[in-house]
Amino acid sequence: MKKHIFFVFLFFSVYGNSQVSVKDSSIYTPLVSLSYGYQMPGGDMANRFGNNSSIQLNVDFKTIPYIMLGLNGGYFFGNQINEKMFTSIATPEGNIIDREGQFANIKTYERGFTVSGTLGGMFHFKKPNPNSGIVVNMGFGFIQHKIRIEVIGNNVPALDKDYKKGYDKLTNGFLINENI
Repeated sequence: MKKHIFFVFLFFSVYGNSQVSVKDSSIYTPLVSLSYGYQMPGGDMANRFGNNSSIQLNVDFKTIPYIMLGLNGGYFFGNQINEKMFTSIATPEGNIIDREGQFANIKTYERGFTVSGTLGGMFHFKKPNPNSGIVVNMGFGFIQHKIRIEVIGNNVPALDKDYKKGYDKLTNGFLINENI
């Protein structure tokens, strides 16, 4: 544990510039942010899922010539699924029968993540501080999402471990993002 704390301290302290005035000089700055978002999907995602929540970690680096480089990662989750999923194993009324002949209790959730790298720039204003301004960036990355299926009691043979993979509709691909 002490090694990890030392590494974090060393990482952020190596770039300390005690001889540079922040008010009149551009400096190298690592920027770390953790954010929460409430999302309302559009397009194909809106056909499959409802609103969801997201937690994101961003690590950006502002270089001295006002170039911004960053790595972003996020996890999103929701509990509204808009699709009919189990039509091939359900009764005409939409119920699923478990091993004991009872109606199964099945919960479905949206789960996914994103990972991206960004490149951009800062448009700064000389006064009062050249290290602040408007940041514009663009990123490329990867997104993956699926439907998490939770069978309460784990007693539906058609939804055992390997069979769930056919119903979870695991989807992934490339993403483009922009930010101002």
